[in-house]
Amino acid sequence: MDTNLVAFLTTLSTGGAAAIIAALFSYLSEKFPAFGKQHPTAKLAEHIGLSGAVGLGAWYLLTYQPALLSQLQPAFSVLVLSVAPILVNQAWHKLVNKA
Repeated sequence: MDTNLVAFLTTLSTGGAAAIIAALFSYLSEKFPAFGKQHPTAKLAEHIGLSGAVGLGAWYLLTYQPALLSQLQPAFSVLVLSVAPILVNQAWHKLVNKA
């Protein structure tokens, strides 16, 4: 499992943010009917704005804050390794073990 913060931020700054925000919006639409009922143009504007902000934020950290990234790397690794098993467990129960 890749726990490299720089690699994660690079993915966000090169288009990964749009995919993550799309997944987030899909989840919100499923869980919160009011979000899903928004006008499609409003959701598109929110998606573009949030994706751009996340991508630019990742780019900013990569470009101007390398020392901060070095300090955050251990905490990022712990977070990924702590949360990943939970997400895998949830995916297993939703997709494979539908009992």
